[in-house]
Amino acid sequence: MRLTLSLMAALSAVAMGDNIFQSLFSVATSDVASVYGEITSRIDHTRDALESMSTELSSLGSQYSSLTSVSATATGGSLSSLSSKISSVEVRASSIQASVASLESVVATRTSVTNTAQSTATGAATHDKAPGTMIGLVGGILVFAAVV
Repeated sequence: MRLTLSLMAALSAVAMGDNIFQSLFSVATSDVASVYGEITSRIDHTRDALESMSTELSSLGSQYSSLTSVSATATGGSLSSLSSKISSVEVRASSIQASVASLESVVATRTSVTNTAQSTATGAATHDKAPGTMIGLVGGILVFAAVV
């Protein structure tokens, strides 16, 4: 009788253990299946999003290339125009410098001749306004030429 009770207790323990194992296994299997399903569904969304982002990046790359091309063309034209204007200003500045040097020479000669003539004629140095008027006239012409 004891043996029978022991066997019954052992069999019921094995049956309970089997039931517990099956319920744990089924819960674990269903959890794994649901997690697997969720992951695979997200992978599809992620793949679509990555393909969309790849397309957008490709489009942005072509737009950037186009923009740099247009920018380089516009900048090159502007720099060329600016360079020619700078060259023109340099030529005008050189011309003005030559005119000023020539004018200084003429004024110095005129002042020297005038001072000598006045000094000789009157015996005293007097101030002649002609060189100042001449400098003002030539200076006005040079400023007008530089503006034009």
